[in-house]
Amino acid sequence: MIYVDNAATTKICQAAKKEITDLLDFCGNASSSHHMGIIASQKIRAARKTVKELIGASENDNLIFTSGGSEANNQALHIASLTGKKRIIISSIEHSSVFNTAFNLENHGFEIKTVGVDKNGIVNLDELKSLINNDTAIVSIMAVNNEIGTVQPLKEIGALCKEKGVIFHTDAVAAIGHLNIDVNKMNVGMLSLSAHKFGGMQGVGALYIREDISARPLIFGGAQENKLRAGTENLIGIASLSAALKDACTHLDERKEYVSKLSKSLSDRLLKLQNVILNGGNRSDGIINVTFKGISAEAMLLHLDGKGICASTGAACNSNDKAPSRVLKALGISDEDALSSMRFSLSHENTEEEIGYIAKTVESFCKTI
Repeated sequence: MIYVDNAATTKICQAAKKEITDLLDFCGNASSSHHMGIIASQKIRAARKTVKELIGASENDNLIFTSGGSEANNQALHIASLTGKKRIIISSIEHSSVFNTAFNLENHGFEIKTVGVDKNGIVNLDELKSLINNDTAIVSIMAVNNEIGTVQPLKEIGALCKEKGVIFHTDAVAAIGHLNIDVNKMNVGMLSLSAHKFGGMQGVGALYIREDISARPLIFGGAQENKLRAGTENLIGIASLSAALKDACTHLDERKEYVSKLSKSLSDRLLKLQNVILNGGNRSDGIINVTFKGISAEAMLLHLDGKGICASTGAACNSNDKAPSRVLKALGISDEDALSSMRFSLSHENTEEEIGYIAKTVESFCKTI
C-alpha cells in the first residue's frame, strides 16, 4: 500500500512508539499525590518543557495539552471572545475548526471579518491591515493550509498584529514539525498543533498561549493543565507527542529536502499530462493539490485506492461533504474544477519508486477518460 495522505495523518514514528510502549503498563494519574502520580506529573511537565523549547516559547508562557488541533483552535477563539472586543478576523481558507467556530460566535454577537487570499492562497496583508480596528479581539490565520500547502507570511502578520495591539493566533497543525516555527520571532500570541501530523498519536494536541494573554478554560471541571483544561491528562499521548515533535524537529532539514525532491518529481510528472493545473503557491514541501480538468476526483480516488494508493480529494474532516472545496473556491477556482482536484501529501517515508508508480497510475486513468 502506498500512502500519500500525510496531511490527514502521519505514521507514528519510532520515538513516539517507544514512549507509547514504555507507558502501556503504567497506571499513574498525574493528579494523584502518590509515587506513581508524581512520576506521571513529572513526565507531563518534561513534555511541556520540550514542546515549549521546540516552538521558541518562553518558560512562563502557557502550553495546554488538548485532544487535538480542533479543540486547540476552539479554545483560542474562545479565549479571544472573552476579551470584551467583538471583531474576529480570519482568512477565507481557514480550517473548518476555525471557520465554523468563528461563525458560531457570530450568532453570539461577534462580528466576523474574512480576509481574502490571492490565486496562490496568500493572505492580502493590505486588506488585513484595513480590517483591524480598536474592537478587534483576534486575527487567526493558519500557518500552512492543509489542502493546498500554502505557507503564510507569519512574521509579517505577527508584526502587524503586534503594531495594532491585537492577539495573533495561528493554526500551525500542518506546519509544526515540517517548518521552522518560532512563536517569539513571529510574534505569535497563540498557536495550535496536533501530534498526528508529525508522527505522534491521533487524539492529542496542544495550544500555546503567550504569558501576557489571559487564558481561559474551554472545558471545566478539575484543576488539570494549570486550571486551563479539566480532565485526566492523556499521559501516553502527551509523552509521545513530545517525543514525536523532538524527532521531527531534529530531522526537519534533511526530511524537508528529501520530501521537496519527491514533491517536485511527482508534480513535474503530473503537469506533463493534459489539462492538469497545480493549485496554490509558496507551498510547504509535501502537499500537492492538482486539478485534472474534466475528470471526477472521486472517481480517480476510487481508482487509485483500487491500485493500492491512498490519496485524498481534500481535508479529511470534510471527506463526507461532497460540496466543492471552500479553500479552492477562495482561490477563484470554479466548482467544476474544484470537484476535479486531488491532494497528494508526501512524507519522508515515501520513495521515488512510489512516486513513479503514482504518476503512471494517474496517467493510465486519465487516458481512459
